[in-house]
Amino acid sequence: MGTEEWAQAIFSSNPARELKGPSRRTQLHTYDSKHLGMIRVQGRNEYCSSLAIEYLMELGYIQQAKAQPFKTSMEEFGREIFPDFLIRVPSLKELRLCVIETKAHRFLSPAKLWELDELGAKFGELNIAYIVWTDATPLSKPVRDHLMHMRMASNADIPQTEIRELLNWVDAQGARATIGSLPPDSKFDRDTVYAAAWKGLVYLPLTKPLTLDTLISTTEQDNIIGMFLGGSKGADEWWSALTNY
Repeated sequence: MGTEEWAQAIFSSNPARELKGPSRRTQLHTYDSKHLGMIRVQGRNEYCSSLAIEYLMELGYIQQAKAQPFKTSMEEFGREIFPDFLIRVPSLKELRLCVIETKAHRFLSPAKLWELDELGAKFGELNIAYIVWTDATPLSKPVRDHLMHMRMASNADIPQTEIRELLNWVDAQGARATIGSLPPDSKFDRDTVYAAAWKGLVYLPLTKPLTLDTLISTTEQDNIIGMFLGGSKGADEWWSALTNY
């Protein structure tokens, strides 16, 4: 576990877990992703995590990703678990892998947090970073809303000429480019903004709700790497050592 050979085998294999169908508490989400292939995730939180991973892949921060990637063994890991996602980030120097788990914030008791810390330490021994995403952070409601709107707009077949017109307008407006100042007589609208944002051509403040005062910029308004992939002390150290993307 944690080697190049192991990683390639995982990324090219079938999902390790057979997900359950719809139930009262969790919902099976299945959709086709340009980056991840046919995705099957359990529950809204995992679905939003998959959207976040897709977005990070669009931005070039993640090279490979897989949902339901593998099952740990008692012999090598000391317990059997099915992580939600395995990702690989670009690096010119060495293999960089990270397990991402998605949890509901309200269920993270002190005992559960201790368990997650133990898992993180074990994965760290195998040179695999371990990060937990929750519906509080980084997948807060504004972040979830932006991810879903960006993903939907990216599939809306918005013409490239419309996106180019938006980019020209943002460049001309500078710090005055806001949602409320979008010209009413133009071809582009909020969906154009979201489609361009999905591709990293423009950026919105992901942690804030969309309002008329929301700034549209051509540079990141959030520390996106830190927000999604720097969620723990170990992860911060892991990312600070990553100098080549």
